Amino acid sequence: MELIFNELSLLPLAVSPENAREKIEQFLKTVRSACQKGVSRQLRTQEEIRNVTLAPEYTWRDWQRDTKVPREQRQYFLGLATRSPLLDGLDELRKKEPEFEFHHADQPAFGLGVAYLSHNLAVSLLSEERWDGQWVDLDVKQLGDDSEIHPFHTRIPHASRPDHIEFHDREVIQPRLRGDITSGTDLWNQASVLFPSLLFCTAVENQMHDLPREALGPILRGLFCLERYCQRWHQGGFNQSALGCASTSESEGTKGQFAAERTFVCPDGKTRLFLYHVKPGQPWRIHYEPSVGPGKMFIGYVGKHLPTVRHH
Repeated sequence: MELIFNELSLLPLAVSPENAREKIEQFLKTVRSACQKGVSRQLRTQEEIRNVTLAPEYTWRDWQRDTKVPREQRQYFLGLATRSPLLDGLDELRKKEPEFEFHHADQPAFGLGVAYLSHNLAVSLLSEERWDGQWVDLDVKQLGDDSEIHPFHTRIPHASRPDHIEFHDREVIQPRLRGDITSGTDLWNQASVLFPSLLFCTAVENQMHDLPREALGPILRGLFCLERYCQRWHQGGFNQSALGCASTSESEGTKGQFAAERTFVCPDGKTRLFLYHVKPGQPWRIHYEPSVGPGKMFIGYVGKHLPTVRHH
């Protein structure tokens, strides 16, 4: 698991070098806390971080040379592996990124978007009150295989203080670290730990074993989305619009013509028709059935999209 820098938190600039030093001190405490939990000491940024302006006529490079900054802080920062641009070395994400558009409060939010796509932790300078929280809202537009734009709203794990790291340790960081997924078999073996709210049908085991490596990112993203929804779904009926990722229900034509392809035996032994699916990225689909909720869902199918009246 890596740290993804939220470039939106660079503004407004600190009013003075002294104010910038305070912000960086807080930021490094947050990074240190994350690394102590096992997060990689690698910080991904969109631009070379040493060139970033922190305050008028005061860059991050100036901060490194500033004798008023405690030596220990400067040494710790030098020990961090910084990497830019954000998608450097992430070839699969680079291919998928053009399918997505990300905004926060009507501002383009590339860093937050990469954190969402890569299942990593977004970190911010505490430059505004909106960054003082464990979750950050993200508006996403995704290009579907039907050539239509599918907008949805989600929240991603985020930190700007050490206590935010503590908040995420059990539910976000440790499951992510335990789930070092490099194959579909790894995914199946870790599924019950990573997704305790999701009940997988027997057929899913072979489907996961057969997943190619390029499917792992999108499938993980979709499953984490469903898991997070279940964790906050304590009462009432299922609300697809609050899911936090691109999801649709089957059309009447598809239900009539391809119901058999969407009917699966669930862990309780009952056979159900799965009418909902998540679209985490082309051409992958996750078919789920929420009637067992609140707080739980059946997962019936994981793989390439099933036939529909438009695609078969």
